[in-house]
Order: sequence, then C-alpha cells, then structure tokens
Amino acid sequence: MSRPSSSPLASGQQAATLYLADCQLITGGLIALRPDEDPVKATVAIGKPGLPWSTPRHRDWLRFLQETDEGYFVDMMNFLKKDRGVKGSITGTIAYGPARHAESVEDGLRRPARLLGTPAFPAPALDPNDWTINNKPMSDNPASSNLGHLASTRVYRKPYTVTEYQHSAPNEWQAECMPMIATIAATQDWDGIFISRTTIAPTGGVRK
Repeated sequence: MSRPSSSPLASGQQAATLYLADCQLITGGLIALRPDEDPVKATVAIGKPGLPWSTPRHRDWLRFLQETDEGYFVDMMNFLKKDRGVKGSITGTIAYGPARHAESVEDGLRRPARLLGTPAFPAPALDPNDWTINNKPMSDNPASSNLGHLASTRVYRKPYTVTEYQHSAPNEWQAECMPMIATIAATQDWDGIFISRTTIAPTGGVRK
C-alpha cells in the first residue's frame, strides 16, 4: 500500500470514510542501481543527501568519498614530503568520522576537535537575541563527555593532538575545561592541546 498523496482525502479537501483491507507493511522505496546506471561505464549518478538508498549503494558512496578524499591527501603529502622536502609531520583537516580518521593518520598525526557549550540558534542563524546553551557541567554528564570521545579515538603508537577544544562561555562551568583536558592529555601522553574560542560574541562572531 502506498500513500495516496494526490487524492482529495490526503489533501483534506473533503471528509470521507476510508476502509482498508489486506494491508501489508513492507520495506520499499529504496534506490539501488537504475537501468541507465552502470559502474563499469561510470554512469552512476552522484548522490544527494536524503535519498532512500539501498544499503549497498550507500556503502559504495561512502567508500567513494573516502577513497577520493584520502587519495588527494596522500598525493599532497607525498608531494610535500618527497618533492619539497618537508620534514615536519603533516595532517589533514580535523578528523571527524571514519573517513577523516583514516586519512589523518597517514603521516602519524591525528587532530580531532571538540567544543562544549556553543550556542544553538533555533531561529535565524546567528541571531544575537535568540539563542540557547546547554548550561551543564561535563563532569556531571559523563555519558556525553567530549573527553571520552577524544580518548577513545586515539590511534595506537601515533602522535595525537587536539587542535580545537573549549568549554565556551557563557557556559557557567567553563572553569572545568583546562583541568579536565590537561589531566586526560597527561594520562594518555597526548602530544598537544590547542584551546579554541573562549567566548561566542553576541553578534555571532567569535572572540578569541
């Protein structure tokens, strides 16, 4: 049974009594390969967010994004290291999710980022008069702790830095930020911590 989206009943144009018989609930509407799509011929359409893809197609799309992103990063790293003679460690952008995780450790340096307490804007973005914050201490909410996430994503025997971290004002528990991150970093022997924004300006900008 599909939804009668174009019928008067569905659009509310008139009152009626609807009787349903022999109904079945089944999985449907998933997009696999269409007749005009062929991976061998490179005719598979580029994905768009929100489409009801089948699981294999969704996995293939994520694999394509990962391989494309990582291929660029490795080529650029090799150019800098081998062609230009760069001696220092090289990392990609901030590590989010498995794709960023994989590419960011190619040269042995991972750099995730976590912020706590940044304002949420329910109406127009960055409206200085309409915003909220989750004004709770992280120490009282271990299940949602940023530190637990960071500690669990370190790569064994690889340098580890956190390049963007803060419990931003106006969170009233901001003072817990440095003691907590420094303690975890020292315990796990992290290689660097970079404190990011300390205050979110009322105009939506950032004061360092």
